[in-house]
Amino acid sequence: MAGRPEGAWRVWMGQPGGWRCFVELLGHCRSPEDRIGEQGLLKQLIRAMVERALNAGLTRHLGYGKHDPAGRGSGNSRNGATRKTIKGELGEAEIAVPRDRNRTFEP
Repeated sequence: MAGRPEGAWRVWMGQPGGWRCFVELLGHCRSPEDRIGEQGLLKQLIRAMVERALNAGLTRHLGYGKHDPAGRGSGNSRNGATRKTIKGELGEAEIAVPRDRNRTFEP
Protein backbone atom coordinates (compact mmCIF):
# COMPACT_ATOMS: atom_id res chain seq x y z
CA MET A 1 0.00 0.00 0.00
CA ALA A 2 2.97 2.31 0.31
CA GLY A 3 3.77 4.73 -2.46
CA ARG A 4 1.72 6.93 -4.72
CA PRO A 5 -1.12 5.61 -6.87
CA GLU A 6 -0.56 5.60 -10.63
CA GLY A 7 -2.77 5.99 -13.70
CA ALA A 8 -6.54 6.37 -13.39
CA TRP A 9 -6.33 5.84 -9.63
CA ARG A 10 -4.58 9.19 -9.32
CA VAL A 11 -7.84 11.09 -9.89
CA TRP A 12 -9.88 9.18 -7.30
CA MET A 13 -7.06 8.86 -4.81
CA GLY A 14 -6.34 12.56 -5.18
CA GLN A 15 -9.76 13.38 -3.78
CA PRO A 16 -9.92 14.27 -0.08
CA GLY A 17 -9.89 10.99 1.82
CA GLY A 18 -9.62 8.86 -1.36
CA TRP A 19 -6.53 6.90 -0.36
CA ARG A 20 -7.72 6.58 3.24
CA CYS A 21 -11.07 5.25 1.99
CA PHE A 22 -9.33 2.63 -0.17
CA VAL A 23 -7.12 1.48 2.69
CA GLU A 24 -10.19 1.31 4.95
CA LEU A 25 -12.01 -0.86 2.40
CA LEU A 26 -9.06 -3.24 2.28
CA GLY A 27 -9.00 -3.29 6.09
CA HIS A 28 -12.49 -4.82 6.11
CA CYS A 29 -11.25 -7.74 4.02
CA ARG A 30 -10.41 -10.53 6.42
CA SER A 31 -9.56 -13.23 3.90
CA PRO A 32 -8.42 -13.61 0.30
CA GLU A 33 -12.05 -14.45 -0.56
CA ASP A 34 -13.07 -11.03 0.79
CA ARG A 35 -10.57 -9.38 -1.58
CA ILE A 36 -10.77 -11.44 -4.76
CA GLY A 37 -13.62 -13.90 -4.26
CA GLU A 38 -16.96 -14.11 -6.05
CA GLN A 39 -18.40 -11.22 -3.99
CA GLY A 40 -15.03 -9.75 -3.07
CA LEU A 41 -13.87 -6.16 -3.11
CA LEU A 42 -12.06 -6.42 -6.45
CA LYS A 43 -15.16 -7.65 -8.31
CA GLN A 44 -17.29 -5.00 -6.66
CA LEU A 45 -14.84 -2.28 -7.72
CA ILE A 46 -14.72 -3.60 -11.29
CA ARG A 47 -18.51 -3.79 -11.45
CA ALA A 48 -18.85 -0.23 -10.12
CA MET A 49 -16.23 1.09 -12.55
CA VAL A 50 -17.83 -0.56 -15.60
CA GLU A 51 -21.33 0.63 -14.65
CA ARG A 52 -20.08 4.16 -14.03
CA ALA A 53 -18.36 4.22 -17.44
CA LEU A 54 -21.53 2.94 -19.15
CA ASN A 55 -23.63 5.62 -17.44
CA ALA A 56 -21.14 8.29 -18.51
CA GLY A 57 -21.39 6.96 -22.06
CA LEU A 58 -25.18 7.25 -21.98
CA THR A 59 -24.92 10.80 -20.62
CA ARG A 60 -22.65 11.73 -23.51
CA HIS A 61 -24.94 9.98 -26.00
CA LEU A 62 -28.03 11.80 -24.74
CA GLY A 63 -26.27 15.13 -24.30
CA TYR A 64 -27.53 15.75 -20.77
CA GLY A 65 -27.06 14.31 -17.28
CA LYS A 66 -29.38 12.20 -15.20
CA HIS A 67 -32.28 14.26 -13.76
CA ASP A 68 -31.22 17.25 -15.90
CA PRO A 69 -34.28 19.33 -16.92
CA ALA A 70 -32.66 19.73 -20.36
CA GLY A 71 -33.78 16.19 -21.11
CA ARG A 72 -37.49 17.00 -20.85
CA GLY A 73 -39.07 16.92 -24.27
CA SER A 74 -35.79 15.89 -25.91
CA GLY A 75 -37.34 12.89 -27.62
CA ASN A 76 -34.98 10.46 -25.94
CA SER A 77 -34.27 9.74 -22.29
CA ARG A 78 -32.93 7.15 -19.90
CA ASN A 79 -35.09 4.05 -19.70
CA GLY A 80 -33.78 1.86 -16.90
CA ALA A 81 -31.11 -0.79 -17.28
CA THR A 82 -30.66 -4.34 -18.47
CA ARG A 83 -28.73 -6.93 -16.46
CA LYS A 84 -25.80 -8.43 -18.37
CA THR A 85 -23.03 -10.80 -17.43
CA ILE A 86 -19.50 -9.84 -18.36
CA LYS A 87 -16.63 -12.31 -18.43
CA GLY A 88 -13.02 -11.52 -17.68
CA GLU A 89 -9.84 -12.86 -16.16
CA LEU A 90 -11.45 -12.87 -12.72
CA GLY A 91 -14.53 -14.77 -13.85
CA GLU A 92 -18.03 -13.43 -14.41
CA ALA A 93 -19.77 -10.38 -12.98
CA GLU A 94 -23.33 -9.17 -13.44
CA ILE A 95 -23.66 -5.50 -14.36
CA ALA A 96 -26.48 -3.08 -15.11
CA VAL A 97 -26.26 -1.70 -18.65
CA PRO A 98 -28.24 1.55 -19.00
CA ARG A 99 -30.58 1.99 -21.95
CA ASP A 100 -32.32 4.86 -23.64
CA ARG A 101 -35.95 5.03 -24.71
CA ASN A 102 -35.10 5.10 -28.44
CA ARG A 103 -32.67 2.17 -28.13
CA THR A 104 -29.93 4.09 -29.94
CA PHE A 105 -27.31 3.78 -27.19
CA GLU A 106 -24.95 0.91 -27.97
CA PRO A 107 -22.04 0.76 -25.55
